[in-house]
Amino acid sequence: MAVVSARQGAGILELAKALVVHADILDRAGDAAASRASRQEAAAALRGLPDAGHAQRLLTPTARHTQRSGQVAPVPGEQLTGKELEVLRLLATRLSRRDIGDRLYVSINTVKSHQRAVYRKLGVDSRAAAVRRAGQLGLF
Repeated sequence: MAVVSARQGAGILELAKALVVHADILDRAGDAAASRASRQEAAAALRGLPDAGHAQRLLTPTARHTQRSGQVAPVPGEQLTGKELEVLRLLATRLSRRDIGDRLYVSINTVKSHQRAVYRKLGVDSRAAAVRRAGQLGLF
């Protein structure tokens, strides 16, 4: 829907971003040809901008290309910190965020901050997805 909306009048950056996100979804669904076409359309849209190189760099961190094994590659420069890894490992358990904070001797707000950073860096939006992605990337 975002791609359709973007094609109907949104700005070029919005269209390119929607196409890149669409390509990521297609990658995860296993449709490499459609994903490649979506990325090519995004690149073509950006070519018309005065600073297309800068625009492409802005979009690149959101594009996580799949590896041959089907795993999603982590974003370069987005490695988890030691504390984020500790929180991630405890997210794989049944502990609540409050219990994780007690274990690590930090506040629940600190746990939430680390959890948000883990989600962002792994490109996920839930605890279960973070644990799955960490397993795929060999972080456990």
